[in-house]
Amino acid sequence: LAFAVRVIHAWLTLSTHSLADLLILDSRVYDETANAMLQNGFMGGDEVFSTAPLYPWVVSCVRAFVAPGQGSLIVVQQAMALASIVLVGVIARMTFGVRAATPAAALFAFYGAGAMLETKLMPSTFGVLCALLSLIGLLGAARRRTSASALWLSFLSGLAVGATCLVR
Repeated sequence: LAFAVRVIHAWLTLSTHSLADLLILDSRVYDETANAMLQNGFMGGDEVFSTAPLYPWVVSCVRAFVAPGQGSLIVVQQAMALASIVLVGVIARMTFGVRAATPAAALFAFYGAGAMLETKLMPSTFGVLCALLSLIGLLGAARRRTSASALWLSFLSGLAVGATCLVR
C-alpha cells in the first residue's frame, strides 16, 4: 500500500505540476555538483565542496550507472523511502514489540513531507535511510550475545552514522 501511494504521488507530482523539473536553491547546487563529478571525476574537480559531498556522489552514481535525468533518481529515492518504511517497522518491533510495528511503519509511510521530499533533488530521503540503518545496527548490537558480532554491528552502525553526517 505504501509503495502504491508513493508511486502515485510521484507520478502525479511529476506529470501534473508545472514546476516539477525546476531546480532551485539547494537542488540546483546538488545538481551542479553531481554534474561536475560526472565531468571531472568523482572528486568534482579542483573546487572545494560547499555542501556535504555524499548526496551529490549518490546522484552522480545514479546518473552514471542507472540513467541520466531526474526520473531515475526519483525512482532510487522511492526505493530508499520504501526501505526506510520497512526499517521503521523493524525498529518499532525491536524496541516496542509486534503491536507497534505496523502503526509506526504506517505513520512513517503516510508522512506527507517525506513523500514530497522524495520527488525533489534533496538529500533527506538518503539521510533518513542512513540514520535508520545506524539505529537498527545499534539495536542489533545491543541484542547480540557474542562480543564479536556486537562489535561488528557497532562498527557498521558507526559507518552509517558517518554516512549520515556526510549527507547532512
